[in-house]
Amino acid sequence: MKRHLKPGLYVALLLCLSVNGKPLRAELPGTVPNDQAEVELEHYLLELSCEPTDQKAVTASLRTALALREDGSTVTVFIESGAVLVADPSLEIHSIDARREIDALFDKVRRAGVAVLVCPHCADQLAIGEKSMRAGLRFTDKEELEAERERAHKIYQIRPTEKPAADAEPVAGCKPG
Repeated sequence: MKRHLKPGLYVALLLCLSVNGKPLRAELPGTVPNDQAEVELEHYLLELSCEPTDQKAVTASLRTALALREDGSTVTVFIESGAVLVADPSLEIHSIDARREIDALFDKVRRAGVAVLVCPHCADQLAIGEKSMRAGLRFTDKEELEAERERAHKIYQIRPTEKPAADAEPVAGCKPG
């Protein structure tokens, strides 16, 4: 007569076995071992230094931060250069519709837990004070930024688009301008 162990007993038996005095670990297919239960999530850094009037770059950056945050990864946005103008919601550098969209995206980013850091030197040059910045944004320092760069698994840099020189030869098949 054959005897069959119930699945629960079989797993318990395997977990109790040991080899050379060390417990033999057995995992069922598709399960995660206990020491790997907390998988390290990735950390992303988005460095935003595009022109503040480049609405597509600003909104795409904020949407990217939200998308990266969806899986629980940590995300930090660093705003520098002329882009710091978007940190002050009272500045009218975009159309009314664009300002509404950017305001809503900054609010979503803040609620999603994305850290948004602002370069204090760039803000100072453009006369943007801490009190005039959007909710959830804060100034950073060199040490914190370097730590963010060290910690980041991936860094995305959103830079100003380069326009060809006025006397540059046009590329075949492209319209100038």
